[in-house]
Parts: sequence; C-alpha cells; structure tokens
Amino acid sequence: MKLAIRLALCVTISVSACSKGGGSKGSSPLVRDYEALAWVPADATYVAVAPRLDAALRPLREGGELLALLAGESLSEFEGMVRRELGFSPLSAEDLSGLGVDVGRGVAVFSQDWAPTIVFAVSGPDGAFAPQLQRL
Repeated sequence: MKLAIRLALCVTISVSACSKGGGSKGSSPLVRDYEALAWVPADATYVAVAPRLDAALRPLREGGELLALLAGESLSEFEGMVRRELGFSPLSAEDLSGLGVDVGRGVAVFSQDWAPTIVFAVSGPDGAFAPQLQRL
C-alpha cells in the first residue's frame, strides 16, 4: 500500500494548471470540446483527456475500489492514508475543489517521455495556484 501512496504522490507532484486564458488554443474542434488539450504539446508520447475532471474521477474511483479490494482494504481506508500523506485525496472532487481546482472543467494527462503531467483548470483569481497547491 505504501507503493500506491508513493505512486499517487509522484503523479500529484507532477501537476500543472491551466488558467482560463493561456494555452495555444487553436481552431481545432478537439480543443473546443476538450479545452485541456490546448496545453498538451504536439510531441506528447501519450494523452488522456476528459471534458470534466469530476466526471473523469468516477471511473478512477471505481478502479481504486477494485485495487483496494484486491489489497484487502476499502477505498475509504486507502483515501484516509493518502489524506494523511497529502492532506487531500486526488480521487475526491470535493477535496480537489477545496484546493482551488475547477473540477467542472477539463483535464488532460500526458507525457513527453514516461513521467505524467496533469493539466487542469484552477478556480483561483487569474488562474493562480491556490496556496494549498503551491506547497506541492
């Protein structure tokens, strides 16, 4: 289970955020439908995108429940351990929203090699990181 927490930490620390302005929004219908694609470089090795972060968390939570079950724990026990380490659960829309993440907007996960980068919108003024996210 400690390996899973370390993996969650590595992914979470690789976070980037997009504001309402920035990015290289083109006229592509894909970027209009999936706004977070505007921050994905053209040479990305892989890309996963969703139009809303809160909707993307649902299948992740279901997969997390299965993994926790296989490890002999519940998802709530796993989230409790992650909350103790991080101070929030990256699988909780409520926790992320409390940190200033706009869970109603798009999200993209991509890499230019193997390390993932997560791009999402923040709800703070001028798209600035919320103080809680700056400590990561």
